[in-house]
Amino acid sequence: MEATLKVHFSDSPIAALVTLGLESRDRDTRETIAEFGQMCSVEAGLPGAVHLIARYSDDFKIAMVENVMAGGDSSARGIMAGMVLGAAHGMAAIPEAWKSGMTASERITLPDNS
Repeated sequence: MEATLKVHFSDSPIAALVTLGLESRDRDTRETIAEFGQMCSVEAGLPGAVHLIARYSDDFKIAMVENVMAGGDSSARGIMAGMVLGAAHGMAAIPEAWKSGMTASERITLPDNS
């Protein structure tokens, strides 16, 4: 994210929001998201989603749990963070209980092509 930000978005208003999220990666998630704001505006949601991605880059489950526990519009933050972390780590990163607990689990689960 940092490299893309510098190369493609350094003069964009988005740069400041992404930078806030990246710089907060070592801080407590719930406090940080409360400070950013828990509403669904881009100004609050984007730095919160970036924080989740940066802080929990190797742990999809904890990122999603901390997102919900932070309160507010967790769905918008979760969509952004979940897409990035899911793309990075694949279906294996999603806890099996979360997948199998869905009503349409069998219909939407892709076969393992390993």
